[in-house]
Amino acid sequence: MKKVKKVKKRNGFLDFLKFVFAIIIVIGHGDTIYGTTAVNKIIPLASFGVEFFFIVSGALLLRSFDKQKGEESLGDDTVSFMKHKIKGLLPNYYVAWIILFILLNVDNELKMIVFNFFKAIPELLFLKMTGMPTQTYNGNTWYISAMLLAMLIIYPLVRKNRDFFIKYLAPFIVVFGVGYITYNCKTILAIEQWNGFMYFGLIRGIVEICIGCIAYELSTKLKKIKFKNKKKEEKIK
Repeated sequence: MKKVKKVKKRNGFLDFLKFVFAIIIVIGHGDTIYGTTAVNKIIPLASFGVEFFFIVSGALLLRSFDKQKGEESLGDDTVSFMKHKIKGLLPNYYVAWIILFILLNVDNELKMIVFNFFKAIPELLFLKMTGMPTQTYNGNTWYISAMLLAMLIIYPLVRKNRDFFIKYLAPFIVVFGVGYITYNCKTILAIEQWNGFMYFGLIRGIVEICIGCIAYELSTKLKKIKFKNKKKEEKIK
């Protein structure tokens, strides 16, 4: 007998929101084309589109954890999860990077091109937000590095003790993380400000992915609540 492949159900509304916020982010990063002032007039606070993707990533992280059986060891399970996430970004990430690399090095000598390529390896390996010195060609994808690094920290914590993480650790990270970022940077939209250990943009990613995890947990709890219809009860009586 032929094995029937399970078709993954997609959330159409969520996909639509992803498309909308992706367009908002693209427009928001188009200041080199039509000026920062124009961007602010068209879409105020366009940068908050990144928050949407961080939060959704947190919700999907928890959903992914709840669906898997957890038969692997903590290390193997984390590696499998990260492989799946990175695979979902390919080949789009590298296609965009290669195009930019070619355009920005078209006038350089071969020796310089090779040097620039090796200098950009941390960015190619999604390690830009670790603070490693790197030649940046697709700087607007900083949030991808922050997202993956944040998940690499958060997923093992969820895997180790989901209940403790959701009820205690995640809310703690959110409350004190938001306070820490806004106190030092005067905004939650921090990216490459350095605190002596890591970028505030990475802390931002960790905080907002935790928000996504909490939001997903609350949504699953709400779905289990059965609301009584008073009108139907009155008719039955």
